[in-house]
Amino acid sequence: MRPFVSSGASGPSLGDGKWQVSKDGAAQSKWPTDKEIIFRSLGARLAADVNGAGGVFQVGTLKQLFSIAPDNGWDVTSDGKKFLVLMSAAAQNSQAPITVVLNWQADLKR
Repeated sequence: MRPFVSSGASGPSLGDGKWQVSKDGAAQSKWPTDKEIIFRSLGARLAADVNGAGGVFQVGTLKQLFSIAPDNGWDVTSDGKKFLVLMSAAAQNSQAPITVVLNWQADLKR
């Protein structure tokens, strides 16, 4: 894991220590806010509340958000509420319709 930096801090807070968040390994960690960490572990996306106040770094209980193939790219919005996930066509329902909008520029003029 990377050092935790609280909002408004000029550098890593609580020294350059390391704290274990996952016992099953982790990759692609994201810090959407300074109160939560989201990461990939065994194909699932997990989240944990974190707290660096008071000179002690604390990690809350891990919660699974969703599972997808482990090699898919993904990102999360800065508020931690929306996800963008890259999925292959094979992983999606091949029966899903595709909508093509023609003459869309005319709709912009209205």
